[in-house]
Amino acid sequence: EVFERSVYEFDVPSNTERFSVIGNVTATNVHRDSKLSYHLASRHPIFLVIPKTGELLLIAKPEPKNYNLSLYASDNQKPLRKRSLVSVVIRVFNDDEINDANVDKANVINVGKGDRNTDDEYDSIAIQMRRKRSVRPPKSYQFKEADGASPGTIMFNLDKKHSQEVFKLESANRWVTVDTTGAVRVKEPWDYEQLEKHKTIDFWVFVTGPNLNDPERQSITIHIRDVNDEPPYFINRPLPMQAVVQLNAPPGTSVFKLQARDPDTDHNIHYFLVRDRTIGRFEVDERSGEVRTRGNEPFLLDKEYVLYVKAEDHNGPMGDR
Repeated sequence: EVFERSVYEFDVPSNTERFSVIGNVTATNVHRDSKLSYHLASRHPIFLVIPKTGELLLIAKPEPKNYNLSLYASDNQKPLRKRSLVSVVIRVFNDDEINDANVDKANVINVGKGDRNTDDEYDSIAIQMRRKRSVRPPKSYQFKEADGASPGTIMFNLDKKHSQEVFKLESANRWVTVDTTGAVRVKEPWDYEQLEKHKTIDFWVFVTGPNLNDPERQSITIHIRDVNDEPPYFINRPLPMQAVVQLNAPPGTSVFKLQARDPDTDHNIHYFLVRDRTIGRFEVDERSGEVRTRGNEPFLLDKEYVLYVKAEDHNGPMGDR
């Protein structure tokens, strides 16, 4: 099993949320076509590796220092063999720790062997404070979803300390690319609905240049706002909507189907009953918009039953109908 790098290095803010993915390791199986799984050489109280993907997960609050972990990849074939290890350096920093810092060897902390699992022998992990790589202050930007509609569009340019600095994405990103000049471009049309729950595009860049002895890193966050220029609307006609129900209609009888359209998110429309002047004789199916009868009592002849309903997309309600 051959790892793509001899050493993996990741910088992590100390306020990173638990269960965040902070990095990824990748190896190639040179002997077999079977899939690989990834494992820490020893269990760790703060970091965990997802076996199937090689993603490193933060499982507890870290201290602002450097952690040196050892990982290996396995093809899960029998008999088990000793696996070669790869080093992973995780630098945890406070927001105000931007400059390099040298730490005395007295700060080295050794963690003994952890528990053994059924298949693998754990080696010890050295967790140590080391010289920190310079990390530039994070940058944050705000845009509307529609701003990122055209692939290739330059959204903004990253700041340079020197005119000859060169930028590079740390890892591929679905939504953006970064030119060597620092220009951030749209890679794939931005889709608010497919973004994670925080509705942000997050990535790191490496910065190199004649003014830098070592590469620097910078975290970039793009906050996306979904501005609904075309709100949902009912397509039922006429308005107000009208339907006829049989006097002896049993419970669950379909009497009407609400239909609304949202140019942005048709598949996320929900329907709700907001005001009922029928004493609970009707219900509205939230997803389909179907209006159905309730109760076993006969309906009254020539009586008008009035309902007020609304259609709601992912972002909020539209007017009552």
